[in-house]
Amino acid sequence: MEKDVTQNFTWKAAFRKLFLAIVWFIMLSIIGLVILGVIMGGSKDGGENWGPGLGLALIFVAVVLPISALIAILVVSVKSPKGTRLKYFFALALFIGALAALWGAGMVAIVKTKDILGSSSTMCKLEPSQEKKDYCYKEQARINKDLTICEQSSTQDSCIDAYYFDLSRAGNNIDFCKQSPRPDKCFYDNIKFRADYNLFLDKNIETYKSICNSIGGVQLKNGCIELLNENFK
Repeated sequence: MEKDVTQNFTWKAAFRKLFLAIVWFIMLSIIGLVILGVIMGGSKDGGENWGPGLGLALIFVAVVLPISALIAILVVSVKSPKGTRLKYFFALALFIGALAALWGAGMVAIVKTKDILGSSSTMCKLEPSQEKKDYCYKEQARINKDLTICEQSSTQDSCIDAYYFDLSRAGNNIDFCKQSPRPDKCFYDNIKFRADYNLFLDKNIETYKSICNSIGGVQLKNGCIELLNENFK
């Protein structure tokens, strides 16, 4: 007479197998993170400020972890006694589903925290190098239109220049450069930006020549006029 193996099913055994499955797919995830980190670590974009870690973690939550969890469920359930496979499958699926939900909620909390704290310079202090801290301060000052953030940067001049440049390049508000402690550089950078991207909203060259002529430095003034001549041929 065939033994009823379903009587051997216990939640303790299911959770023990679950624990091994969790360890298994987390190890796979860590290995994958390292590989992707090497591949993507050299990316040069706005996300570099936070590094690839957060983005990669989200990728794993969305793709790798569910796949690994499914494989773990299948492996554990298939290796279970025939009469208990379905029970093991549902037990593991339920528990891993709950784990994935908690993990996902944690990642959402991280992203939301980044969004909230990202509106100030608080998170900049967590950057690993002074160079990245300074870049973060510059971006936060620009995004939040808060010049006081530049006071925390070790490259205050660069931060202030970027702040006024960002104000002046929006629309046709070059007059914002007059508020900069280095208006000549601001005027030149603004004209260069418009020349690089053909963003001269006013098609009258004289409008911009008057700006170039207001620059005190001879070299910057001549460079500014050359940019105009090249774009208004």
